[in-house]
Parts: sequence; C-alpha cells; structure tokens
Amino acid sequence: MVTIFIYAQEKHKKNSNNDVVNENVISEKMYIDIRTSEEFSEGTIPHALNIDYYAEDFNEKIKKFDKNQKLIIFCKSGGRSSKALILLKEIGFK
Repeated sequence: MVTIFIYAQEKHKKNSNNDVVNENVISEKMYIDIRTSEEFSEGTIPHALNIDYYAEDFNEKIKKFDKNQKLIIFCKSGGRSSKALILLKEIGFK
C-alpha cells in the first residue's frame, strides 16, 4: 500500500537518520522524505528516511521496499511525491 503524504514541509526537529536503504526494509509503515539531502538536513519527520527523488539511484532504492508495506512518501510541496506515486504504482506497489 502506498500512501502519498503531500504537504508543505515545515521545519521539524533535525533528524540525523540519513541512511541509505541497502536491503528490504520491513515495518508497519515507513516515512520516506524524497527531498534533496540539503532540504532534508533543514528538518524532517522523526525517523524518516531520505531518498532523494532526483538521485540517479532513486528507482533502485525505492524498489527494495516490500510492495505490501505502507510507505508514506513526502516532499516539500507535493510535486515530487505525485511523480513518485506514479512510479511506485508502475513497479507494482499497491
């Protein structure tokens, strides 16, 4: 299940969890901030992963998630999130 979470990013407490997804991530829901690392460093939702939508390996990283996992994708204003949702549906996310 893919949930698109679109909103204007407000400043939140800084999250140093700038990990790269190297293997399937399994949890009840996963928050994925698809803004650039510079935007991410200004603040994000606690425990969110940063996967830059504009990075060359975005598709590769996003495909590593379980297609049945609930992903909450967000960016600054919704443009990148909307495009990411289309991609996710094309590769088999529900």
